[in-house]
Amino acid sequence: MFKAFFFDLDNTVIDSSLAGREASIKAYKDFGFDYVELRKLTTTKHMHGLTMHDFLETVNRDAGVNIPLAELLAAREKYFLVNVREYTELLPGAFSAMNSCKDAGGIVALVSSGTDKYINIVLEKFKLKDVIDFYISADDVTKGKPDPTCYLMAYKRLKEKAITPKDKILVVEDAVIGIMAAQAAGLKTLMVPSDTKENIDVKPDYMLRSLTEFNIQNF
Repeated sequence: MFKAFFFDLDNTVIDSSLAGREASIKAYKDFGFDYVELRKLTTTKHMHGLTMHDFLETVNRDAGVNIPLAELLAAREKYFLVNVREYTELLPGAFSAMNSCKDAGGIVALVSSGTDKYINIVLEKFKLKDVIDFYISADDVTKGKPDPTCYLMAYKRLKEKAITPKDKILVVEDAVIGIMAAQAAGLKTLMVPSDTKENIDVKPDYMLRSLTEFNIQNF
């Protein structure tokens, strides 16, 4: 049985798609661009799961627009943090899955491409503070997924709490990029795909259609 569980946040634990899309639309509009049209020009294969810095940088590059990235990020974050309070919701089965891991004596962490401010709003809104032992955010790393740094850092934090071999850690992710990061860190993976259009060109150790199917006895 696994002893620690690292959950991705966006579209694994919560649905933040509307909050994110609306924030991006408003941020690009501030600079005179139509985000929806720019996204149609994005040719990069895997975008889902990137840090927002890497995501916006990729959109700008693929669409051939020159917007100061720091200013765009700040505008998007401002709108997003407002939207998170209203337009996000827990995904079916997410709370029960994390809580069952906790009840079984496991250590539960979030490993997210989101910022500290975002994660703390989520923890408060959905009353997850008693379920989550710690989190790793985009503010903790210099390279986002698919780079393994975030999961290696989570493993280091875990070792401060308990000696846990890597093969006793399960990473729960919804995106190819996240699975790649976890596998590069040498961790076991469970994929719960959120994007039916994404080409799943990775081989996770386990796969579920939804976290409503999660049964701690199987892990």
